[in-house]
Amino acid sequence: MGDAEMVVFGAAAQYLRKSDRERLEAQTRPFDMKKECFVPDPVEEFVKASVTSQGDLVTVQTQNGQNPPKFDKIEDMAMLTFLHEPAVLYNLKDRYAAWMIYCMLTDRENQSILITGESGAGKTVNTKRVIQYFASIAASGRKKDAAAQNKGTLEDQIIQANPALEAFGNAKTIRNDNSSRFVRCCFTLEEKNSVYKLTGAIMHYGNMRFKQKQREEQAEADGTEGADKVSYLMGLNSADLIKGLCHPRVKVGNEWVTKGQTVQQVNYTVGALSKAVYEKMFMWMVVRINQSLETKLARQYFIGVLDIAGFEIFDYNTFEQLCINFTNAKLQQFFNQHMFVLEQ
Repeated sequence: MGDAEMVVFGAAAQYLRKSDRERLEAQTRPFDMKKECFVPDPVEEFVKASVTSQGDLVTVQTQNGQNPPKFDKIEDMAMLTFLHEPAVLYNLKDRYAAWMIYCMLTDRENQSILITGESGAGKTVNTKRVIQYFASIAASGRKKDAAAQNKGTLEDQIIQANPALEAFGNAKTIRNDNSSRFVRCCFTLEEKNSVYKLTGAIMHYGNMRFKQKQREEQAEADGTEGADKVSYLMGLNSADLIKGLCHPRVKVGNEWVTKGQTVQQVNYTVGALSKAVYEKMFMWMVVRINQSLETKLARQYFIGVLDIAGFEIFDYNTFEQLCINFTNAKLQQFFNQHMFVLEQ
């Protein structure tokens, strides 16, 4: 894009990229790729250097070579001949020193970072690192204020919230002991006890047993111990819980009727009820944590980081796993289409 095309940006053009004259001057500047390099520096991290004389024969690593002058202050760093840490840092430093835009400010839209991969590939760990970076950048100017108020920084609050979300949002699978299926952070003692009770009730749901009535296609409770524990933890009546599972009421037209359930149907109902309670509890935890991280500052845009469930194949795959694998496959196709096919 030359000066003619940059006219549409008006006075801002000079802050986006170099002019044709500056780029032509850079292209004609003497440059020897074998002599120009970056050298680590304890203060500046990296500095530009040139080999001025020859001495004893030594073996050096050349992966930190300098880019030709035509790439100085380039706006698209993917065009660099050598794309490494010192080249990226130096290019951003040069643009910053020249009052040129050194970060992406084009669209001013909400951004989302989607981290995908097979189960156990490290998506959750990378998600932590991304969130930790954003939290560190966002709170860098308010650390002293937070310390003065005996309140943890934003980074500390998010990191402390993560174990709670991981404990309730992850599960053990064949390939990953801590697979994403979706402490002391912001919860009162009463709220913690309520979470423990609901978690215990969900576990006891799995201990409920049912049997088939003789000569009838109707299930009945095979003991009430599991139902009694669930009812105690959730504040329900044990008899009403068993009746609702074995003889649910359904609306037919304008009337309510009681229908019978087989053992298999009751087990499906118990599983669905457990999932529904767990989902409501988990979403409540997310809302509660978000409330604790709430800020009064005005917000216009957001950066979302999504850690989705990974691709897995089991001996027996449920509908949920089909949806997970299908979503991962479609996302991979989307990535391939936009990163490779459309760029050709």
